[in-house]
Amino acid sequence: MSHLKTISATFLACLFSSHAFSTVYYEALIPCDSGSVYAISLPEFIISDTITTGEGAFGIVTNSTMTTAYVVNSNIDTVSVIDTATNTVVATVPVGNTPYFAAITPDNSKVYVPNYVDDNVSVIDTSNNTVIATVTVGSNPYGLVVTPNGQKIYVTNTNSGNVSVINTSNNTVMATVTVGANPLIPTTTPDGTYAYIPNYDDGTVSVINTNNDTVIATLTIGVGSHPSVVYVTPDGTKAYVPADGSNFVYVFNTSTNTEIGTISVGNAPEQVVFTANSATAYVGNFNGNSISIIDVVSDTVTGTISVSANPDTLSITPDGTQLLLTHYTTPSTLDLIDLPSNTLIKTVTLGNHSSYIAYGVVSPPIMPPSSLSGVQKKQRFLSQTNIVDTIYWSTPSSGATPVSYYVYRNNLQTLIGVVPANGKLNFSDNNLQKRTPYTYYVVSVDIAGNQSSPISVTVLP
Repeated sequence: MSHLKTISATFLACLFSSHAFSTVYYEALIPCDSGSVYAISLPEFIISDTITTGEGAFGIVTNSTMTTAYVVNSNIDTVSVIDTATNTVVATVPVGNTPYFAAITPDNSKVYVPNYVDDNVSVIDTSNNTVIATVTVGSNPYGLVVTPNGQKIYVTNTNSGNVSVINTSNNTVMATVTVGANPLIPTTTPDGTYAYIPNYDDGTVSVINTNNDTVIATLTIGVGSHPSVVYVTPDGTKAYVPADGSNFVYVFNTSTNTEIGTISVGNAPEQVVFTANSATAYVGNFNGNSISIIDVVSDTVTGTISVSANPDTLSITPDGTQLLLTHYTTPSTLDLIDLPSNTLIKTVTLGNHSSYIAYGVVSPPIMPPSSLSGVQKKQRFLSQTNIVDTIYWSTPSSGATPVSYYVYRNNLQTLIGVVPANGKLNFSDNNLQKRTPYTYYVVSVDIAGNQSSPISVTVLP
């Protein structure tokens, strides 16, 4: 499928722009088709782990708490299950032939994986990571979406021009809906009223009423426009359809399912991501090497960010302050763009064809102590003088709770003391040389034995 890269990137950007987060400690997870997932520590924006999964690592989805990630390995027909706290693969689940994507139910109980060659969908029970059902659907199933209430799965069958509707309570096909040619990535409105099915070859979007699973409208984009996914604003009022065969994004009113605008952007727009308040949209222009910034109220372009070749998946970080952008190149790169200044801050290099972005919750890092200071005193006893350096510090202002602190003198090899975290946070170093400065390093240690970076102070005579 020549458009495979395009629609996979847009699908994942759409999936993960809607997550809500409850912790400041998270990471971006990015699959690479050579068989690994890059974990990018945020907000530091560094590669913290490279997790081996399987050849053709492609789609990725996380549960609602972002503690578990499911990575689809297209070349070896498996799904890798990752514990995001430790970034380890805890299970590998065999599925059908050539899976690309996965979707998880809102209650986190089941993961659905379409198998493109086998014309079926594998259903994984997340409690034991085993396949509990295989559902026969249409020809070449590709994309899928779960309704917000978790009751139905809409699966697009690219070669048969229809959509299979799966009842999640019994994992059977409850309806088959005829749509256009080569339907790709389905999307629902936030309230679940409509499912939007982009028909790549027809240049149309089929609108399905999810109450009775019938097509109630067909939105015309234009032959050759190649719509691959529909992006609905978080408030559910508008649908944006990037047409990667053109330079336009088409805007539809979701209440009436009528076109209300056409926005001229860069060459080959493919992905859209909205801010959480539905005020701003960012559109990646794959052949235009740019990101168009759109005011969603007026549907007008307010700015352009120039980037390097082939911008692919766009995703706004959980705190809403940064925009991540992958590039579909060899090797791939990942850009960090500051919001709302829209400034490119940093770029890291990933593996080949790393396109998709998910997020995972990670364990709080162990941080160094704060406010380290020191003083030298002389203690005289009869004819003897004891030179004593005493250092003081405070608990870290964030991160994991330390259980102890390691104290080093002059280098990180000479450990001179271990101070329990539940006592006074100071340490005295006795019998020192006169008129000699000493440098002390203090390291926080958590309950698992993880150590922070050191903080240092030099005590002068």
